[in-house]
Amino acid sequence: GTEVFFTRPISSRMPPRSPVESKRVREKKERERERDRGRDRIGVRGERYKLIYFYTVNEWELYDLQKDPAEQKNLIHSQQYSAVLIQMKKELLRLRDLYNDHEPAGELQ
Repeated sequence: GTEVFFTRPISSRMPPRSPVESKRVREKKERERERDRGRDRIGVRGERYKLIYFYTVNEWELYDLQKDPAEQKNLIHSQQYSAVLIQMKKELLRLRDLYNDHEPAGELQ
């Protein structure tokens, strides 16, 4: 049979991924690539949260990377994360200013 091995640094606190989880993550990434073809986006990622804005279709995605590292549950409409959303949007605008990115991007004009 086939064996799958995963190696991580000794200092890593994350358990090794199972072959099933890895296949799920690979499939998710492929679905995202297919879904995102032709959809321009900008985003910001912190240690815990990731915010993505698909400005050609005016859609937002917010993920809690600690609770959902595979980015399966979009939290953009969750009241529990409304303060995080506001903070991440402010950070996105701050970084756009920092890097002098003033190209129109949907509602971020």
